[in-house]
Amino acid sequence: MPRTTSLRLATLAVAFPVLSAPLAARDHFRAPRLFGAVPLQPLLDVGHQLGDVDGDGDLDRFETSAGSIRLSLNDGDGDLLAPVQMSVPSIAAISRAVLADLDGDGDLDCVARGGETPASGVLVVALWSAPTGPFVESGTAPLAPQTHPEYTYLAAGDLDGDGDDEVVSVLTEASGVWTLTPWDWDGAQLVPGPSQSFGSFLNTFGVPLICGDLTGDGRADVVVAALEASQSKALVFTSNAGQLLAPVATGLGAFVSTELHLGDREGDGDLDVLSASAGPQGFGSALQWLRNDGSGSLQLTPASFFGELDGLVVATGDWDGDGDSDAVGPRGMFENLGGSFAVAASVPTLNAPVAVADASGDGLADYLAAGRLMVGDGTFDLGPDAFLDHVDRAFDLDGDGDLDLLAPGFDQAVYAGDLALLENDASAEFAPADPSFPGLAPNEQFTAAVGPADFDGDGRLEFVCNVGATPHPFIPPAFVRRVLLRQTAPGTWTEDPAATSTVPLPLVAQEEGLLDVDGDGRLDLLQALLGAFQLPTIYWSAGDGAGGFGPIQAIADAYLQEVVDVDGDGLADLVTRGTNGTPSALFSLLRNQGGGRFASELLISATTVDLVDLDGDGDPDLVARRIETGGADLLVGRLNQGGSFGAEQLLATGAACPSTSFGSEYYAADVDGDGTLDLLNPSVASVDGTLGVYRGIPTASPLGFEPQRCFAVPYTRLVADLDADGDVDLAGQHLYLGRTVQGATAPLTEQYGSGATGTGGWTPLLGYDGVPVVGETVTTRLVNGTGGAPAFYFYGTSAALLADFPAPGLTVLIGDFFPPIVQVLSGSLGAPGAGQFQFPFSVPPSFAGFELFKQVLVVDPAGPGGLTLSNALRVRYGQ
Repeated sequence: MPRTTSLRLATLAVAFPVLSAPLAARDHFRAPRLFGAVPLQPLLDVGHQLGDVDGDGDLDRFETSAGSIRLSLNDGDGDLLAPVQMSVPSIAAISRAVLADLDGDGDLDCVARGGETPASGVLVVALWSAPTGPFVESGTAPLAPQTHPEYTYLAAGDLDGDGDDEVVSVLTEASGVWTLTPWDWDGAQLVPGPSQSFGSFLNTFGVPLICGDLTGDGRADVVVAALEASQSKALVFTSNAGQLLAPVATGLGAFVSTELHLGDREGDGDLDVLSASAGPQGFGSALQWLRNDGSGSLQLTPASFFGELDGLVVATGDWDGDGDSDAVGPRGMFENLGGSFAVAASVPTLNAPVAVADASGDGLADYLAAGRLMVGDGTFDLGPDAFLDHVDRAFDLDGDGDLDLLAPGFDQAVYAGDLALLENDASAEFAPADPSFPGLAPNEQFTAAVGPADFDGDGRLEFVCNVGATPHPFIPPAFVRRVLLRQTAPGTWTEDPAATSTVPLPLVAQEEGLLDVDGDGRLDLLQALLGAFQLPTIYWSAGDGAGGFGPIQAIADAYLQEVVDVDGDGLADLVTRGTNGTPSALFSLLRNQGGGRFASELLISATTVDLVDLDGDGDPDLVARRIETGGADLLVGRLNQGGSFGAEQLLATGAACPSTSFGSEYYAADVDGDGTLDLLNPSVASVDGTLGVYRGIPTASPLGFEPQRCFAVPYTRLVADLDADGDVDLAGQHLYLGRTVQGATAPLTEQYGSGATGTGGWTPLLGYDGVPVVGETVTTRLVNGTGGAPAFYFYGTSAALLADFPAPGLTVLIGDFFPPIVQVLSGSLGAPGAGQFQFPFSVPPSFAGFELFKQVLVVDPAGPGGLTLSNALRVRYGQ
């Protein structure tokens, strides 16, 4: 055994017996730790193109609209900045466009169709003005009259091998055929080359058109798919000294091609052609390769057939890093297996792709689509957000140490209510928990909920919910009862009859929260009820420690902005807003005096206010955005000094991002890894949502931030380290994992495999709390075991799969393991699911880069052979 491994395991053997302890009570309201960066990933809409417009080596996003170009530049890390609009008046509303390096200067220019009528068509050239733009309209070239100007297709490639690109157009002629024409930019105008006619026009089908070097001679060739004599064919126009030769046709059989893509079918180094097609009589969809023999001659191969009714929309790229081209589309991912395709992952919520390309600069292909950029990791893992739908709460649902997600689903406009729970596997892979609620009648639903929280001090989480009943889905539900939901079995939430009440929670609340208002150690309910044409009233209700609440008591008439302990006395203080006016309003602090009494003091006049730890000293500081009378947009702050706020100071200037203009949530995190805290200002807009980032200036004294940068990220409600790797992640409409900490030396925690069920249907669950990096104290925790049972905590240096060991029905998931650490689980002897333990461990420097694999064996008479096993846990310790 290597010396470093021996040293690490010796450290474990000494530390674990000393540090074992019963599971402590959890503080469910502690803010998540924020250590790192967010990925700032963009929205990409259907029809956008990607290309290195500014020639800096990364992919930018480009689109045209009537009279303009919108461009989002890439900052080099896969982060696309908010789009900038550029005027190009001659571009038509029905325009198609292509990016091409017309002048050979290393950046990309634009060629688009102009003219709104069949007789007024032109090709518009807009050259990129290096180094930072914009696109400048530089010339037009007339097009022949078209019968259907909306069917204009453009592609680009270096047809003559001279280092700049030519453009190829395909248009419709009055005679009902297609015309293909090459165009060359001579520095002042587009010069057309000889045209060729082919195929026949049917307005139900377009013409897929691509350019690429099929012959390996350094010159781009042209491939189109069209109907000729009612036969579906692919036509190759080979380039010869800049001239396109007459096409060579390859039949596509019964399939009508709707898309053509270039890729390497078998990893032999030449470009093959992939056709995505609708099947015979429109039935089914197919992917079929046209294999290139290296000379540009194509041979049709058998189709990989998928039973969909429409043609596939796909993009190609080497998603799994094995050297051949795979296909990715809205119906899933298709792995190339020696020239045929197999469904590698099927997720119908994916959006239509723009490209499969390395947008993040890490050498691995990423998936760029409408509404999504999914950073690839060299596998067919689709990423963790397939089940997300506007989550807004994060909590440790199952007690295993990681943050799970809740999407309440309450929408008073459509009278629908549900609790959607998403369980975390410790690496931010989320799966639906599929909870069941046996107490609900068929016509009943949840209409409001608070929690989850440990209302009764038993160490488990509960919900308090209103239940409503309705005779019809479109009739508002009428209140029936208020219930306390306990998890009585895995995935089963049962009403506690002793806590049932006929007093409802408020159905319309501006803010609601659970905290100890009066200092008696029990959770109270705080809420701000909206009034009609008046200020809301902030109320609180004293908790009884069992999920019940007393009468509501008024605190103040104001908007509730923030709940935070400003002075560290353990009592919740309130930040309130007195009016809803803009551009500024008066914000006050209601300082908690205990017993439900508050003293008011004026904080600031501003547009938005939040409390966040700006200086990293552990207490909440005040940050505010204010629009001055003259229009100046300022970010200001007041630092917390022992529970009182100091003088106001200017933090940053410059306009905020459009959809964050009145967002009140700010989060502090080091997003750029320079050791200085930055400020994140997310938006809750589902369409055109942005994330604003104020980057901290390391040399500023005492604090200073750059003007806000805007990133296209929709509907963000949570900022937290969901994968426990030390950087922060975003969750809301989608999940965006932070990428500041990544790679083989980054910390990692991952639950894998399944355990064996024991008493009461409970399965021991092994999890992890904390970020496993040198110098941090982290905790391995087991929950859901049988109370008072002996447990054997095994750890090893590899994963394994040993079925029916040590008894039939059990599976050991770790290998090369060492003698176990023996523990007795907490809880009453034999109590189902009540057994727990935890192992805190301070990570020493010798563990940097080391991996451990863990699993726990529990003695349980109801398990296979009198035993149960937990899932396994993989932990990699970072520097």
